[in-house]
Amino acid sequence: MKTMPWKSINKTSPRFYVKAYSLTEILIVLCIIGILLLMVLPNQTSVISQAKAIEAQAMLNQVYGLEKSHFYRFSKYSNNLEEIGFEQEQTVEDGVSGVDNDNKNIAPMIELNFDGNEKMQKFSFSIKFNDKNQFDKVILNSGKEFGIEEWNKFFTDMNPQDTEAGTNIQNDYIQRDYNNNNPK
Repeated sequence: MKTMPWKSINKTSPRFYVKAYSLTEILIVLCIIGILLLMVLPNQTSVISQAKAIEAQAMLNQVYGLEKSHFYRFSKYSNNLEEIGFEQEQTVEDGVSGVDNDNKNIAPMIELNFDGNEKMQKFSFSIKFNDKNQFDKVILNSGKEFGIEEWNKFFTDMNPQDTEAGTNIQNDYIQRDYNNNNPK
């Protein structure tokens, strides 16, 4: 066998290169992916909050229907969700919906729509529960509190055949007599 003299190997020769991406190219791609994620994530969080809002609205509609049915049968609103037949379904976050389960004094804004353009007064209130998971009080945004019996009385004392029947809640007052412009 013939020995070859020592020859320096030219490392710039194409046969010694491995096809791969440079570190700079990888970093640029990662930066682009990061920028795209920053653009997409805020849109996804709004979709999640919209899903929660739709879920809460569906539950409120169900409670509204059950309370209305209970009112037609017994001429009063119930202070117990179980009494009217409401069973809370699992929601987006394992049982948490529009109402914070840790703070039962927080409730969403509610607007009840009726036929045509008529609307019940839009107002925000909280419902406080007692230890037995029953309605205890209704609290207006101003902090004014009403017991459930007093709250029911506002609506059961009205004559439904009276064209002026309705409720207007302003600050701490609930107005039921529209012939007299002074809220009670």
